[in-house]
Amino acid sequence: MTTDLTSKISLKQKWINIKKVFSYINKMEKGYFVLAAVIQAINATISFMALILSATVLNMISAGKSAKEIISTIFIFLTVYLLLNISSAYCGRHLVVKRESIGTKWQYMVTNKMMDMDYSLTESPLISEIRQRMQKDLNWGGGIYGVLYQYDGLVIDLFFIIGAVIINIPIVYSIISSKNMIGLVMILIVYIVSIILVKWQVKKLERYQSRLLNEPYEPGEQAKRYSLTWGMATGELYEYKNGKDVRIYNGYQLFDQYTYERIEAQREYTHRTGKMAAQAKSMGDGIKGFMYASGYFVVGFITLGGSIAVGSLVQYAGAMQNMFSGIVNLVWNFWDMALSARKHLSTLELIELQDEMYKGKLPVEKRSDNEYEIEFDHVFFKYPGAEEYAIEDFSLKIKVGEKMAVVGMNGSGKTTMIKLLCKLYEPTKGRILLNGVDIRKFDADEYRKLFSVVFQDFQLFSLELGENVSGSEKYDREKVTDCLGKAGFIINQEKMNNGLETYLYKNYDDSGVEISGGEAQKIAIARALYKEAPFILLDEPTASLDPLAENEIYSRFDNIVGTKTAIYISHRLSSCKFCNDIVVFDHGKLIQRGSHEELLKDIHGKYYEMWNAQAKYYQT
Repeated sequence: MTTDLTSKISLKQKWINIKKVFSYINKMEKGYFVLAAVIQAINATISFMALILSATVLNMISAGKSAKEIISTIFIFLTVYLLLNISSAYCGRHLVVKRESIGTKWQYMVTNKMMDMDYSLTESPLISEIRQRMQKDLNWGGGIYGVLYQYDGLVIDLFFIIGAVIINIPIVYSIISSKNMIGLVMILIVYIVSIILVKWQVKKLERYQSRLLNEPYEPGEQAKRYSLTWGMATGELYEYKNGKDVRIYNGYQLFDQYTYERIEAQREYTHRTGKMAAQAKSMGDGIKGFMYASGYFVVGFITLGGSIAVGSLVQYAGAMQNMFSGIVNLVWNFWDMALSARKHLSTLELIELQDEMYKGKLPVEKRSDNEYEIEFDHVFFKYPGAEEYAIEDFSLKIKVGEKMAVVGMNGSGKTTMIKLLCKLYEPTKGRILLNGVDIRKFDADEYRKLFSVVFQDFQLFSLELGENVSGSEKYDREKVTDCLGKAGFIINQEKMNNGLETYLYKNYDDSGVEISGGEAQKIAIARALYKEAPFILLDEPTASLDPLAENEIYSRFDNIVGTKTAIYISHRLSSCKFCNDIVVFDHGKLIQRGSHEELLKDIHGKYYEMWNAQAKYYQT
């Protein structure tokens, strides 16, 4: 399902879109729409009570009623009026809670989908395109809150119309019973003209919304211009992580240029759509003005004929005013709601996107001896949208307790192998087996518990040190401290005076500490140790370090791993001295395998070439 916002859609399709968005809202907060309708019914009743009270008091004065009767009537009205306002305020308090909950849950729904969907989809061109459309679609109108407020307006408009019709039944009955044909014809003329004007307003709204939606969507320059300027507005580009490059390379000039281009494009776009909006709103106001005048004219004409009391003129004319205003606003709010719902379709397109990977349910065998064996069986893999294979006819067995080094130049397929191993991707062809069982059959979350991975682009969070290591708010403090010690990370009390409660970075806490790249890598390694998985994988986490520092990290880690299965991945060869089994990748293929001594004997092999190119860095 791809949302085409620039095409016109039928009234039926508008209803379908609205119902679709409403169904998601209702799942998040059941009873929201009923509660909102009750509040708007109360508010509409309050509005009509003011009219009825005015008419009643005027009619009582005209009829010569006593002051006591008039005051008693006013007291009763005001009591009911007060109770209705209290009820509206009480219900409104609960409605606000529900509305905020919906806004939070709507955002969580998108975030959770991105976290829960197949990892392979997150890197696909399809998701990138959908997310760019979402960013554009939701950059207006208050997001999902806009739909909720438009619903409030729509419902109260309906109650205004219903209430006005009920209140005006006596005047219509009076016209019919008195056979006042002139009055009847006048009402029919007003209604017919009103219908024609409302249809005209609908056409204006369609033109306005069509212009609003026809802003060209270009994934290239326009998306880049928007993203850069939005990043400036939100401060993302000026975070300390980006600030150094912005200042050194005069990034302001680049961003200023894109900002200027966006301002000019936005100015032209706003001028066009603003003119259309003004025309549409002026049309609506003109229609309401005509309806108001016509309503007063008809009611006044009938009042002069003696069919109704003079005091009722205010009641009936005001009711007609509410009805006509409700009709015009109802049309506007419905078209606005239809547009809002339509702009949320890109979000729902993401939510409803089906995963492609097979969802296994088989539990992983719990083995206290960690006797697990992984086998790649003639595996081929191609990234989404790619024409060439990233991994081609790859077969390999990884035995328990083995220490294996996977080496090769950048882009040779090493990281892809790890993603396949961790079930982040599925093979395009071939199988990966765990103790002889295809890993697709296993529950993904349970299967991934077997692996601790330190990726090259590992991420630490702006949370407490202990939370970063444990991945949880509640953790074993002694275990966290032990893992940090094994990883070589020393909690400097002067720098980290809150110990494990010290925040990393300053995003959420001004007292947070900045850590070096080496410190970050040690924390990432401690996190891998804390998990206590039988397979531990290092995927070039030390690529930014010099070879000797990298060798130190690997030495420490090798001692920590002990008898666990460990796979070291690098385009540098410092990890190879710890491994009896070395696998060499080149252009997505396994081209060599053996020990360091065996591979060096092949003087024409890739390993020999890489070793001789790097050997000087490891010589003491």
